[in-house]
Amino acid sequence: MRGATWVLFKKELREFLRDKRAVFFTLVMPVLAMPLAFGGILYGTWWAKQSLAHEVLPASVANRSMVDVLQGQLQHTPLEVKAREEALEHITQKKLWAFVEAEGHFEESDMQHSVKLRLYYSRQQERSKEVKERLHKALEALNQERLEKRFEKMELSKAFAKPMVIEEVDVTQQSPWLEMLAVLIGFCIVNTLFMSSANLATDLVTGEKERGTLETLLSAPLKPKQVLRAKQAIISASALFSAFLNLAVFIGLFLVATWVLPEKEWGLELQHLHFQWGQLAFLCVCFVPAAFLASSICIALASVARTLKASQTTTSLAALASLMASLVVVFPGMELSWPLAWMPLVNLALLAKACVFGNVEYGPAALTLAVTVLLAVVFQKTSTRIFLDERNVFGAPPKA
Repeated sequence: MRGATWVLFKKELREFLRDKRAVFFTLVMPVLAMPLAFGGILYGTWWAKQSLAHEVLPASVANRSMVDVLQGQLQHTPLEVKAREEALEHITQKKLWAFVEAEGHFEESDMQHSVKLRLYYSRQQERSKEVKERLHKALEALNQERLEKRFEKMELSKAFAKPMVIEEVDVTQQSPWLEMLAVLIGFCIVNTLFMSSANLATDLVTGEKERGTLETLLSAPLKPKQVLRAKQAIISASALFSAFLNLAVFIGLFLVATWVLPEKEWGLELQHLHFQWGQLAFLCVCFVPAAFLASSICIALASVARTLKASQTTTSLAALASLMASLVVVFPGMELSWPLAWMPLVNLALLAKACVFGNVEYGPAALTLAVTVLLAVVFQKTSTRIFLDERNVFGAPPKA
């Protein structure tokens, strides 16, 4: 970038950095909104889960023998004996959270039959579901204990009830959290490019048109293409910076989680969190034509718009379209392949998912890069033609 274009680029950059509102909505909000939201959800879920697990929540059973047997298996869940009608009414009134009754004798007396239990709870109440899980675990432990006693009486091995023991081994030794991270980045990264481009294109194109500075700039002794190149450079650079920062924030968030979250509950899975840095570098290369594609589309839409409000609407629709295309990453079985590599935006989202997860195939990945470069060139030419159209700059001539 030389001469007048470079001067215009620096001018646009200075004006952009002086506008704190534009910096916030273009760089800060697209980059930090999703990572901070996810981080808040992650920590909030863990905190709420721990708080609920240690909360004292009473339940009831049908007879005293069940209290004597189950109370030793439960923590933070005092039991009391109640009739079924009274217990169900108390569950509805949130005085109790679950109720267990048995058909027949709860004590094990007949080795040839099973005791049928009913566990009553309310799906509409989170605490009722928590107590249901506590009681279910306690009953499963009691069931296993009684089963082992039956084996001892019959002089049978424990292996008699389980002829096969299945152990699942992940040959990649990847943390399941990495799959979640891959889906999140695949879902967010394309939308980040378009959100950043949409906000800045609206201000630099339609905003200047409304303020009357665009006509003045085009009337200066400069080539109109130089003006467009400077604007597209600053918009693309902003989108590219947002994408890089978004990727870094997401990865940093998970790496920090390996140190902050308790190892007993989360750390063992997070310790296997490792990345294929070569694939991440390839993803960053693909961000470059993707940023030019997003900026070209948003410049074209902002050039056609007559007012700032209309520009915000049309460019927001482009950002929404990118978000809808990114939804494909959450569908089961959707991976980057040769057919999907031809689909714009969808291929970028799937490529981001594959690169973060570390299972990218370089054939479809190379095709994704080629398709993105081709589309960036096509839309760059299209946006140039639309931007330089005098009817979009000065408005349509009045009808005779």
